[in-house]
Amino acid sequence: MNLNREIELLIANDNHILYGPRQVGKSTLVNKFVPKSQIISMEDQSHKMSWIQDDYFPIRFLESAIGRSIDSLTKKEKKSLTIGIDEIHKLYDWRRKLKLLIDNYKDSIRFLVTGSSAFDLISNDGDSLQGRLFYTKLLPLTTNEVLGILLKKSKSSNTQKRKDHLNIFSELLSQMTKKTNKEKNLNLLIDNFYDCLLQSKKSVLKPNWNLTSFPEPYKKKEISWGKRWAQNYLNNAIDKDLKDVSKVPDTFAVFNLFRLIQESSGSTVSINGFAKTILKSHESVSNMLMALEKIWIIWKLESYHKQMSKIIRKDCKYYVVDWIFNQNLEVKTANLLMRRITYLKQQSGDNYGLYFYRDYEQREVDFIITKDEEVVLAIECKEKEQHIPTALKYVCNYFNCPGIVITNQKNDLIKIDSK
Repeated sequence: MNLNREIELLIANDNHILYGPRQVGKSTLVNKFVPKSQIISMEDQSHKMSWIQDDYFPIRFLESAIGRSIDSLTKKEKKSLTIGIDEIHKLYDWRRKLKLLIDNYKDSIRFLVTGSSAFDLISNDGDSLQGRLFYTKLLPLTTNEVLGILLKKSKSSNTQKRKDHLNIFSELLSQMTKKTNKEKNLNLLIDNFYDCLLQSKKSVLKPNWNLTSFPEPYKKKEISWGKRWAQNYLNNAIDKDLKDVSKVPDTFAVFNLFRLIQESSGSTVSINGFAKTILKSHESVSNMLMALEKIWIIWKLESYHKQMSKIIRKDCKYYVVDWIFNQNLEVKTANLLMRRITYLKQQSGDNYGLYFYRDYEQREVDFIITKDEEVVLAIECKEKEQHIPTALKYVCNYFNCPGIVITNQKNDLIKIDSK
């Protein structure tokens, strides 16, 4: 089963470093865009040692693959020339080496590189690569990708905008603060939100979509195998990946902390409470949480504030990245929203944000979507109830934005308008 990824829309041109959780398909994408003979891997010791000894090894490797020198190629031939570099973070001094290659061959070769899950934190270390390539995040599957509804690239123009769901969602959100056609845009936004994010009940997605959103277990279509895969994934991430990004010594405590987050996903957290439960200090628990974020086992959702004294600014929630560990409706919706907002930011360059709302009057709304720090949509998840929560009404009136209630009932979406 071949799954087209939305991120393919972004990496067709320019230089990119793909990063994100392990086993989300970074290497698979490189193999899709680059011929196998033009890919070097830092897991291959011969490739790694050759590049350590020779800063220009990737160029010589590419020339050997195509049977010609780079200088002998025509301008048209250079335009389609790409080299893939897999697991580059395993090479010492990789920033300097990659910068050297891009600076010298920026008009001849396109570089498609994969890195670790912690690239969002280490991308600013060492020599700056800003302006030379894009750091592009790849996350687990979205509903768009599973349903295969991405439109193919237009043959008439590579730069022509495609009206896929990602673009529609972005355009609608950008219109939500405008008074004209606001009602029409809200209806379209809700329809698109449902189509893109909440198709998980449809039979085409069962049972493995309800189980996990990672490509390998999804394609395997075996629930018991998927559960074993997920547990093995967790063990490897904590036992191996954690050592690359953190000096946390007690992996047993990290496992216990993850279990606490697994049970409390979607609830505001108390680090002091976690510390008392696993018998660790506040500082140790904070370091463990940061480490789990770096390797993309969990992610943090912060509370929204914009110079408002009634907002609790330090509150946050943690969600598991793979909802196989928590099948709650809010956990799934949180992850799908996070992926959607991530792709929107990467695709459009606009300043979208995802938060939750909570104030000192204990009013709380599960999700707030912003653009340029202005609230454009409020979302509340309810397993059974179908009434409109008082807190959601308050937020919609206060921020003059529409809201959506998502439930597990037949009428999945209930909309409310701003005042």
